[in-house]
Amino acid sequence: MYLEMHQELEKKGYVLCKQFLRKELAEYLAYQILQEKEKGLMSCDTQVTHSSFRYNMPLIRTLHLYEQERVSSLCNKQLTPTYCYTRIYYKDSDLKPHKDRDACEYSITLHIQGSEPWEIYMEDFTTKEHIPIILDPGDAVLYKGCDIVHYRKPFQGEYYIQCFLHYVDEGGEKRKHVEPETKIHTRYIPIPCVRKIHEPLPPIIVEALQKIQTFIPVSTQCQLSAVINEHVDPILHAQLHDQILSQTLFYRNEHVLSVHYSSHDILRIEASGVYQYQMNDVKTFYYSTLYCLEGSCSLSFPAFNTCIEIAPGEMVILPISYAYRCILQGECTILRSVLI
Repeated sequence: MYLEMHQELEKKGYVLCKQFLRKELAEYLAYQILQEKEKGLMSCDTQVTHSSFRYNMPLIRTLHLYEQERVSSLCNKQLTPTYCYTRIYYKDSDLKPHKDRDACEYSITLHIQGSEPWEIYMEDFTTKEHIPIILDPGDAVLYKGCDIVHYRKPFQGEYYIQCFLHYVDEGGEKRKHVEPETKIHTRYIPIPCVRKIHEPLPPIIVEALQKIQTFIPVSTQCQLSAVINEHVDPILHAQLHDQILSQTLFYRNEHVLSVHYSSHDILRIEASGVYQYQMNDVKTFYYSTLYCLEGSCSLSFPAFNTCIEIAPGEMVILPISYAYRCILQGECTILRSVLI
């Protein structure tokens, strides 16, 4: 799928990304953006009449950093995030035909919410036609902002929320002329697809986990424990929550919104077993950790042609769980946690 979308991007200069975000996430972002507006944190946009904006809004900046890997894969390049922009259009607002500055070499225009549909026009590289595109909430267009003309005609609705995520090719000419705008709060931490850390769980927790024998079959090669939460084992749950949260705080920094809830289970993979780890039921900005208690295995991401080896005492953080599928393979026992 990524190859086909990349080929279309190269041919036309843009590609439609249906359901780039799930509808539920788009609704959540819309609520938060409108709250920012109510708090007076958005300004009148001098570039576009009848609109308001916020530059590098922390919530959208989080999304911007998280999506670096996926957008890089779609472009078949290693991209560097430059800046993001959130805009609310109102009645009679328009977007004049234009091309973007160097910092917008590869851009995502992402529809969040609107009172009615509104076309965005993209110039086709091949035909030179100006093609109208309608986006549903969560849909996006990935386009070469510096190379193709894009615009909108006057809006006749009440409001329309759009986010822009801008990137440059790390190895390209435009990168030489662009200083990535990396300041948000106190510092910037690049967010990769996954990260592995080496801080073992305290022995008391490992001993407690070893007492759990409530495994149930998942497949012929995998077994799964009952969920460990405050209702099942409140003491162990609290220990796990605090320990895993403390281990991952340096990674989360300002880029994860909050932690209200957590649950844990243990996955046991038999010799040469394979477990398809689907994360579609977990919303973005939640994150999952896989901690290797015993044995070893590989964690592969087919969409990115990436594989990580996990040894005992190592933890892998999966911060953008709504987007990716991964495969666990080997012989091991894994502590799996989701923090919300």
